[in-house]
Amino acid sequence: MRTDAQEPNRASLVGGGESDDQLALSTHHRLSSIQRYIQLFVRVVALHEQEQQRSSQIAFLLQWSVRLVAEHLLVYQQLSEPAQRQRLSEQLQRLQAREAKKGGL
Repeated sequence: MRTDAQEPNRASLVGGGESDDQLALSTHHRLSSIQRYIQLFVRVVALHEQEQQRSSQIAFLLQWSVRLVAEHLLVYQQLSEPAQRQRLSEQLQRLQAREAKKGGL
């Protein structure tokens, strides 16, 4: 089991200025893991902000625990710097574009 010291700073994964490749190197995680985390994080934020879903509804849709959804939303609330919000906004736009091609979020 990972300790907090071993856990990468989640806010830096989605709000930092590093590229996905740089994050993978600095956190010693696979690039695909970093990208999957960011995609899921952005999906949680989109469901929360744009679809006005509650944590329990998001947990049901993603088949996650309510606690895990709450952790992601807490990280989202911690993204207070303009650069972090800008990066998240760009990621949300990419998700929306991908989902529009597929036919929905």
